[in-house]
Amino acid sequence: RAALARPALQTAFVGFEVRRVSDGQVLATHEAGRGFTPASTMKLLTTAAALDALGPDERVRTTLESAALVEKGRLRGDLYLVGRGDANLSGRFSDGRVTAAFEALADGLAAAGVSVVEGRLVGHEGAFAGDRRGRDWSWDDLVWWYGAEVSALSFNDNCVDLKVAPGDAPGRPAQVTPTPLSSYYRLESTAVTGAPGSEDTLELKREPGGNLVRLSGSLAVGAEPRTLNVALEDPARWAATVFSEVLRSKGIVVLGGLETSSAPLPPGARVLATHEGRPLREELAAVNKTSQNLHAE
Repeated sequence: RAALARPALQTAFVGFEVRRVSDGQVLATHEAGRGFTPASTMKLLTTAAALDALGPDERVRTTLESAALVEKGRLRGDLYLVGRGDANLSGRFSDGRVTAAFEALADGLAAAGVSVVEGRLVGHEGAFAGDRRGRDWSWDDLVWWYGAEVSALSFNDNCVDLKVAPGDAPGRPAQVTPTPLSSYYRLESTAVTGAPGSEDTLELKREPGGNLVRLSGSLAVGAEPRTLNVALEDPARWAATVFSEVLRSKGIVVLGGLETSSAPLPPGARVLATHEGRPLREELAAVNKTSQNLHAE
């Protein structure tokens, strides 16, 4: 009752019902019969259903597959980066090294004897059907991590992370460090360093349909750095692009360019390298403790 009496809630609608698990007795209730938009409390039902259907030890595999032959170090066709819904192809479980899973896959490909891919690198997202965005998502959320598109092949929460720090004197450009570096997006910054104690006016824009990220405004000299997690368009292409850059850094050449696909894998496709995701019980901490929308979807 004290919580409901707070001034901040006087214009809000709140409802709840608390029951004792052992016998179902109602211990407290307030407007329990009203209909509400449940928002992120629905994650409890989503994650409970996942535990019931899959179990806490379930892991999701991401694979490199091809139906082509490997001859003298050359893969004579297309290479598929196959996503099956692992939301943690990121630095979350690898001390912040966002490309760790991709590096391991690239090493596995090299161990399979491949140094040149004569065909295309295909980011495969066919394990999920339907739209990448929900029907009622707010358009101005889509630029941020909590509005990232959904794909079976997702990387770094489908975001680029921008660390923004002030310069060493007012008027100097703000220092912007993107993670990971990639050719997939463009970054334009006019952000500057503000006077000591001045207001944080950083503003970020990314127009729908593109991956040009514009940063403006100011951050006071001496202020703590900020990290802005910016969602990018077309997650499977984002993942495949970064993976292609990891392959290049490992000396593996892709000659046929890059594509994405949801079509069935070609007949005879075999696994060349595998990355095992974390157990579901560990994934649920990211979903529910930080209310991670992409992971819940």
